Amino acid sequence: MEEIYQTFAGSHNGISYSTIIIFGAFIFLLLLTFLGQGGRVSEVLRKSSFFATMLLFIQGVLGVMMEYYSPAFVTWEGSYLVYFRYSISILISTGLMAYVTFLLKNTKKVSLFIVVLALSAALVFEYAYPWSKIFG
Repeated sequence: MEEIYQTFAGSHNGISYSTIIIFGAFIFLLLLTFLGQGGRVSEVLRKSSFFATMLLFIQGVLGVMMEYYSPAFVTWEGSYLVYFRYSISILISTGLMAYVTFLLKNTKKVSLFIVVLALSAALVFEYAYPWSKIFG
């Protein structure tokens, strides 16, 4: 079980940096489009929202798998609820981003509703992400 947990943890750590970069780029492009380009949705914005959604989904699934294969979960020791909180928050963020991706795919202009949903997804993601691992 420990090897499986370490495998999921290693892949989770590797993908997390990509998720931060792509999700940050999406938020930047969304705000740039909303504030500066008259709200016209570009193909780059659509693709970045799709990739951010997919990476968030992968992060959430890996978080659930890490929770299931965690040694603390198997032996009922320690606080394994950290992974549960993290994976549920990431999956909520993924749901919001999936809706944003759907809206961006079907509209030609960015509305305030889309921006609020995307920023809500970003706030949920930022709440759940363990920043102490990056900034030590």
